[in-house]
Amino acid sequence: MERIVRRTGTVLMIIVVCCIGYFSFSGQAGRISLGWVPFGDKGLHLLAYAAYGFTSFLAFFRVPKGEPPVRREDSTVHVSTWASKAILRTLVSGTLLGGIIELLQPLAGRQREMMDLVANVMGLVVGLAVILPVVKTIGRMSCCSIDKEDDEHEPGETD
Repeated sequence: MERIVRRTGTVLMIIVVCCIGYFSFSGQAGRISLGWVPFGDKGLHLLAYAAYGFTSFLAFFRVPKGEPPVRREDSTVHVSTWASKAILRTLVSGTLLGGIIELLQPLAGRQREMMDLVANVMGLVVGLAVILPVVKTIGRMSCCSIDKEDDEHEPGETD
């Protein structure tokens, strides 16, 4: 199951990155009617990077092996969850992608805007906010258990 999720996420992430690159460097983005998108151009950035956050989380996702990580007592932020590495990789790679695109846009005759990068990061957070509860819910299903804490029985034990 994990392999299917990761491969599907990787394929979708590549498609999303290609679309982001195409619309970032071509003049086609200016021809899109923005009447249906709230906040116009920034709304498109948010939507595109929400799709990136959603798909790249699936691509980076790993089901924990053995016991789930335990939160450290001195930790103020709970990042030692089953999804922490995928979240971190998604945020870092998405921010780097957005930053590199913004740096290179003047080479294609486009303007560099800091608010585009802000909208990109906001989109990453939205994409993660959508996918995390979905994966958590699916993980609680008996067919594909992700959270060992939620299991009532030890492995090999039956009712």
